[in-house]
Order: sequence, then structure tokens, then C-alpha cells
Amino acid sequence: EQGLINTLEDLGVEVARVDAIGCGGGNQCATGVIESVQGMIAAGVDAMFPLLNVISLPGYLAEMVTQGVQPGQVQFFQSGYNAQSGDLVSSKVVEFGGEEAGALYDGTVIVDAGATGAFRLPGFQPSEYSEMCNREYQEAGGDTYTADDPETNSAYGATVGMCTFIRIISRAVEAAGPNPTRADLAAAVEGLGGIDLAGGIGSFGPGKYTAPNQLSLMRFNYPCDEDKLPFGPGICILPEGDPFPIPSGD
Repeated sequence: EQGLINTLEDLGVEVARVDAIGCGGGNQCATGVIESVQGMIAAGVDAMFPLLNVISLPGYLAEMVTQGVQPGQVQFFQSGYNAQSGDLVSSKVVEFGGEEAGALYDGTVIVDAGATGAFRLPGFQPSEYSEMCNREYQEAGGDTYTADDPETNSAYGATVGMCTFIRIISRAVEAAGPNPTRADLAAAVEGLGGIDLAGGIGSFGPGKYTAPNQLSLMRFNYPCDEDKLPFGPGICILPEGDPFPIPSGD
């Protein structure tokens, strides 16, 4: 609520409805979905931030289809929350929810620090840093992943992510000195300054606790044109325009 609802209201956006979907102690959240969709339709909701996980979002969209919501009636917005900005997770909308759920979700706007699907654009070249991370992994005996192959691109990106995480922790441990406490490590990360990321340079600093310095606008496409190298059940995410600086919040 603090990060999304309050921010939208501060920006003058009318939030018509907020629902919490129950999970019954498990990972798949379905309690209250029917009532939520009914209420959303009654309230005339035309924009939605689902905030559901990989196995819960398809069910919600399928219920929207069942209750007669048509493609284009609701504009969906996503971020990297619950990894919904990636091909692998977003493809489950169609795999678990069916073609009609995919058609409903088509055109979803995604904003995240990464640029999922950049490899589908003409002239794509992976960054030297991403290539280095995957090369080191392969030379240590890991599998071979390729940046421009939709079958292995997710694993390629995951390798870069883990590489980055290990490098950050290694630098922080070294900077914190012998026998560091948890607080020492946190302070060390805050003082790291610039760091390498898959999409360029990020940074930490006083009061800046997330590394990325820029965001990308992307869109979920279903069905995906064959020349765009679709992933899984014919979906693809594509970046739109150039990355832009993260708003300061001032």
C-alpha cells in the first residue's frame, strides 16, 4: 500500500478497488478471486496492477475471461515484482490460463530495471559484462547459454544475475574487514559506489539501497510474431524506447 496505492493517490490517480487474494496457507492464491473480479467489473476498473505470483495470475485472468471481460477492456501494468517482467514467468499466463487469458493480458505494460526481450531487436549485442559472467560459468563446468536464443536466454540472464550477486557480496565482505557484523556488511554495500549490471552500470550509496540507475519500458505480446523469436506458448516481451533514469522521488 505504501509503495503503490499511496503513491498513486499522491499522484492524483483514483484507486477504484483494492483486493487481497487469499492463499489458504499455500502458494496458489485463489480465495476471493470470483468476488474480486465481480467487484472490479462493477467498479468499472480499466487499469490493474495484479501483483500476483506465477501460478496465481493465470487463474485470476481466466476468471476475468469467464466473467466476460474482453481484450482491451483493462490495461494491465507490471514490474519486476514476482519476476513478472521475465518471459519465463509471464509465459505461464498462457500455459496455465489458456489462449483467452493470453489475449486479455496482451499489451501489458511492464516497467523494470532489466530490458527483457532486447535480444529480439535488430542489432542486439549482449554486454561485455554479461558475456564475461557466462564465459566464467561455462569455463567452470556450467552449461552453455546464449543471449539471443529464446530457449536459453532466461538461464543466460539468471547466470548474470547470480554473478552480480556474488560480486557484490565479495566486494562487501572485503570492504567490511575481518569478522564483519551484519551491520558492517550493510554499511559496506552502501559504500560500494558503482557496480556492473547486465544492462550497464548501477550504484549503491548513502540512502540508495537498490543498484539499478535506470528503468526500461516493455510490453507483453501474445501472440508474438514469429520473427520476434517467441518464447514458450507464443509469447514475447519487447522493450520500447530507450531506458530512462529512475525517478528521484523528490
